[in-house]
Amino acid sequence: IYTSGTTGVPKGAMISARNIKSNLDAWNERLDVGENDVVGVFFPLFHSAGTIGGVSGCASLKATMVLDDFSPAEVLRYIHEEGITVLGGVAAMAAILMLMPGFEEYDLSSLRFLFMGAGPCPPEILRDVKEKMGADTVIGYGLTESTMGNVTTTLLEDSEEHKLHTIGLPLPGVE
Repeated sequence: IYTSGTTGVPKGAMISARNIKSNLDAWNERLDVGENDVVGVFFPLFHSAGTIGGVSGCASLKATMVLDDFSPAEVLRYIHEEGITVLGGVAAMAAILMLMPGFEEYDLSSLRFLFMGAGPCPPEILRDVKEKMGADTVIGYGLTESTMGNVTTTLLEDSEEHKLHTIGLPLPGVE
C-alpha cells in the first residue's frame, strides 16, 4: 500500500497479511469494537485507514461496515439511519459534521466514539464531540508503514486533558 506522502513523495510500503492481522488484533484488544458495532468507513480505499483499518478491521471484527465517500450530509444520515456506533476520521471531519445545517435534527445516539488521527484535535472539537454528538473520542497516531497506521491510541476512559496533550499509549506489541 502507498504512504500518504504527507512529508514527501508517496512510497510503496510492503505489508504482509501477518502484519495486518497483528495490528488489527492489537487495535481490537485496545478498543471494545465487535460484531454488535456498525463502523462508518469514509476514508479513501487507497489509504491504509480505509482499506486496512476500515475494510479489513470490520471483517476481522465481524462488525457491520457502512462504506462511502465522505459527504457530511450522508455521514449524518448514515449515523441516524444505520446506527453507526464507531466513526473514524480527522478533527476537521467532526467539525464539518457539527456545522451542517440541520445537524440537531439527526439522531446520533448510536454513536459510541470517534477515532481521530492525522493531526491534533483542538480542545473545542473534542468538547463539542462529547457535548453535541454525545460520543467519546479516541486519539491515535500512526503511519502507513506500521501496517494499519495505528501505533498509539488514547483510551476511551482517558481524561480530556490526556487526550488533548498526548497521542496515547503504544498498542499491545508495539515498542
